Amino acid sequence: MSRTSAYNLRDRDGAESFAAAWDLALEMGYGNADDHAITRALDGYTVPYFYGGLLRGEIRRYDNRLLLASLAARDER
Repeated sequence: MSRTSAYNLRDRDGAESFAAAWDLALEMGYGNADDHAITRALDGYTVPYFYGGLLRGEIRRYDNRLLLASLAARDER
């Protein structure tokens, strides 16, 4: 189904169940994105460290900007 067809179906009279499923899917996606942002902010993620063409180790980075963007988007919902 194309994007246009999906939006047309969502807005069609008599397709309330599709619109409800659409809204539920969005809420589930928002929740997963929020969980991921919190995990990256608290636990961080690893980035490989190379020197001289060889893997020398890993660096742990924390993504607080992603968490702040997720919280700001939550306020807009």
